Amino acid sequence: MTIILMMAAAAAVAAPAHNIAPSSQLTVRSTGLSGLGLALSVGALLVLALWWTRHVLSTRRAKQATVAALDHPSTGGARDG
Repeated sequence: MTIILMMAAAAAVAAPAHNIAPSSQLTVRSTGLSGLGLALSVGALLVLALWWTRHVLSTRRAKQATVAALDHPSTGGARDG
């Protein structure tokens, strides 16, 4: 996978009295992600996936526990189902 990022950069070399060189515009082309940026992105996605999975599972368990408690004979009777 290649990601191409194009951006423009302006550069001017100047002295206190006058310009030493004329201004120029450079185009910078980056064809990949830096290792640190990629690692941070993957880490963030893993944390998000872990949180989402734990949230879904705990919500499902809580719902099942509530249904089980309502169906238990000690609560005064079972639900009709």
